[in-house]
Amino acid sequence: MITVTDPHRAGHELRYYPGEVTLRIADVVVINKMDSASPEAIQIVRESIEKVNPTAIVIDGASPIKVDDPSVIRGKRVLVVEDGPTLTHGEMKLGAGVVAARKFGASVLVDPRPFTIGRLSETFRI
Repeated sequence: MITVTDPHRAGHELRYYPGEVTLRIADVVVINKMDSASPEAIQIVRESIEKVNPTAIVIDGASPIKVDDPSVIRGKRVLVVEDGPTLTHGEMKLGAGVVAARKFGASVLVDPRPFTIGRLSETFRI
C-alpha cells in the first residue's frame, strides 16, 4: 500500500484517522510538497515515519505550483481565495494560493476582512 504525507501538516500523520492508520501499514510513504515545505516540517514527517513504520520505503515528492501567466501576479496586490476545507478544518494557516502569490512575486497579499459584510464577516470572526 502507498500513502502520502503532507509536511505542511507535519505531525498530523500521527494525530488523525485514517492517515495515522495508513502510515502504519504502508509499504511506501510519499512525502509530498517538499518543494514548498520547511526543512523542519519535512524532518518531523520523516521522524513520524521512522517511529511507526521504519521498514516503509520513503519517496520524496513535490507538488510544484504553477500558474498560467505569472505576470498577472508579479508586483501586484493580490487577493487570494483559498480552498475552504484546507483552512477551516485542515488546520492550515495558508494554502496553495498564498504559496503561489509569494512564489510568483505578489507585492502585497490583500487582507479581505476590512471589505467583508454580513455572513462573510461572521465567518472571519470565528
